Amino acid sequence: MLGTLLTIYARIHVHNFNTLDTKLVRHHRTWLEYFCVYVPWSLYSSWVLGATLISIFVACGKAPEESINGGIAALSFAAFANLMVLAWARDPWFAGVNVWTLIAIAYNQSDLPLISGSAIALAGVVGASALVTWVVNVLDLVPAMSRFYSRGSKGSLHEAMLGN
Repeated sequence: MLGTLLTIYARIHVHNFNTLDTKLVRHHRTWLEYFCVYVPWSLYSSWVLGATLISIFVACGKAPEESINGGIAALSFAAFANLMVLAWARDPWFAGVNVWTLIAIAYNQSDLPLISGSAIALAGVVGASALVTWVVNVLDLVPAMSRFYSRGSKGSLHEAMLGN
């Protein structure tokens, strides 16, 4: 299930699987596609990834105090996966779910300071990276916006983003 979900996630972000470049799709999608397809799928995919990692960790059956190292490893893997998605797809929505999950884990595991502290630290790293990625995404819109307004708002913003 997780493999299929992540394959679909990759497919909606990549035009050509030979290069795995997301730039072409990112610059050709409409706002409607972005908010009705990409954002919901990102939220769902990230949620399933996090739930899968938690399920694997819980399935080990150890008492929480006995599995602190495994818990920190699982949290670190989740953060690393989200940082890789940020670097590849520039998707702050995907990382936002992970930040929310890490904060919830820190709150719920406050009796285990190593788990709680690791979760907060990783949430900070992923959250800061997501914020930087969001700013870069917004700054990518600036040239398109200036092209759109410099020609007297003729045509569409979508055409201006494509450089037409």
